[in-house]
Formats: sequence, structure tokens, C-alpha cells
Amino acid sequence: IAALFRMAYAMGHGDWSTVEFYRSNLYFESAAMILTLITVGKMLEARSKGKTTDALNEAVYTGHFAKVAMWVYLTGVAGVAAWFALRNIRFRHMLKAGRVESISGKVEMEYHQLCVKRKCRPLPVYYTDPLPSACLVGVIQPYIALPLTSKPNETIHVLDHEICHYKGWDHLWGLVRLLCCIVHWFNPLVWL
Repeated sequence: IAALFRMAYAMGHGDWSTVEFYRSNLYFESAAMILTLITVGKMLEARSKGKTTDALNEAVYTGHFAKVAMWVYLTGVAGVAAWFALRNIRFRHMLKAGRVESISGKVEMEYHQLCVKRKCRPLPVYYTDPLPSACLVGVIQPYIALPLTSKPNETIHVLDHEICHYKGWDHLWGLVRLLCCIVHWFNPLVWL
């Protein structure tokens, strides 16, 4: 910086030999200044970064933000859990109120033969109205709900399909899926 002032002064007075002398020194002086500024900048950055990191850690993990975030998360967990519980209770009441009768006759006999063939215990099967399609219902005491509109010639295939769901533990995996949705309620990928 001093060389620039001296060069400007010399140029103003027409002293070109002084300008030439300081011009050669200007390169080394500016290189030294750049290195000095970079070093000072890095030192200040490291100091402020340490303070910023400490402040962020304190705010996120122990401060007010952490408490608010935890309350928002727990409120979401409780809300999603309540929604799932209410929807499942409502569905179970609808199925129970719409239950017409158990399977009987030829269908029941074919169903028991199917259970022997599939090596599983026979689950209770009920015709239910209204029900759009057959489903495996329940976790502790599962049963199969069939729509009243199911065709007799297709019923055994539908029961075979539902028995495959039961043998694959789908009623328990459904519970695990619900728990994942409750715990990760904020993640949009869970809802796909």
C-alpha cells in the first residue's frame, strides 16, 4: 500500500525512475499482503466456526429448539397413532355390524381341505356386507372376511389367497408397517 502511494506521488511529479523502482517492489509487497490477509482470514474463520458450531450444537441438542422439535415430533406420533387406532376400530365395528354368517356346506368342506393342504389351522370365515373385497382381519385372533357378493365358484380361490396372506404373517407385518408409519410420520417416503 505504501508503494502505491509513493508511486502515485512520483507519477504526479514526473519522477519515472522512482515509479519503476516501486513497481518492482509492488509485486512482492502485494504477494505478502495477500498471504497475510488469507492467513488472518483463515484464523478468524476457524475462530468463528468453532463458536458457531458450539452455538448450533447447544441450540439444537440442548436448547429451546430441541424441546420444541421434540414436542412437535411427539404430537405427530400421538396424532398419527390416534388416527390409525380410530380408523381400525371403525373398520372392525363396520365388519362386525355387517357380519351375515359363517361359511357352511360345500365351501366350508373345501376350505378345511385347503387348510390341510396348506398346513395351517383353519381361520374363522365370515360373509360380510358391505365389503368391497375379501381381507384378513385382526392380529391376535385373525379371521377372514368375505364379501357377500363373492361368487361361489371363486370363493375357494379367494380363501386360498387369504390363507397365503396368513401363512406369510401379513397380519403381523401390517402391524409393523403401522408402527413404522407412526414413528416416521414426518417422512413422505413412508406414505408411498
